[in-house]
Amino acid sequence: AQTLCPSTLSGPCEYFLGCGCDVDVGQKCTAGPIGPICIVGGTREAGASCSADTECAHGTVCRYYGGAYQCLQFCDDTHGCPENAERVPQSACFIPLADTSTPPVVIAHACGPGCTLLDQDCTYSGQGCVPSSTYMPWPERGICVTVGTGSQGTACTSSSGCAVGSLCINPGTGMKICARFCELGDDESGCDEGTTCGPMTGHVKTGICLP
Repeated sequence: AQTLCPSTLSGPCEYFLGCGCDVDVGQKCTAGPIGPICIVGGTREAGASCSADTECAHGTVCRYYGGAYQCLQFCDDTHGCPENAERVPQSACFIPLADTSTPPVVIAHACGPGCTLLDQDCTYSGQGCVPSSTYMPWPERGICVTVGTGSQGTACTSSSGCAVGSLCINPGTGMKICARFCELGDDESGCDEGTTCGPMTGHVKTGICLP
């Protein structure tokens, strides 16, 4: 991670070191309505509840995630997310932070919790663990996102329409359906009659219930 401000900034300020802001008076760089802006920050660290961005510390932003407003840690390809040994070893950089443009433009990303596909151990109600080759390409693990209610075999357009523990896939029939995760090699995999536990690319233990 960088430790010194660059000689020139690509925008008004930089999220991680506060470059472009007056950090001596407590300013931080944060995701504003139309891009990065400097505001006076607070002392609440990532994961703490908040009602305004001014309560969150340098390097974090107050945004709605997991059913509540909380301080989220900025991240990018250079600035990774912290490990969380109490739950799973990694968190991932996948929560988009958009401005108020029409349509909204993503101006930064924040860290969100990683999870285990078979355990479905996301903390927040209404979230499910789904694989993500972009943000968390690790076997058996995924990211926590808001999901829906679609059951096995229900038509879908994305995993956000499928129930917890399911993924929206194209089984080769031309139509995407919701399909449940299952444990490969387990006779009690949990797949419905008429489906079998098939492999998923990049995973060793986690499969998907296929027709």
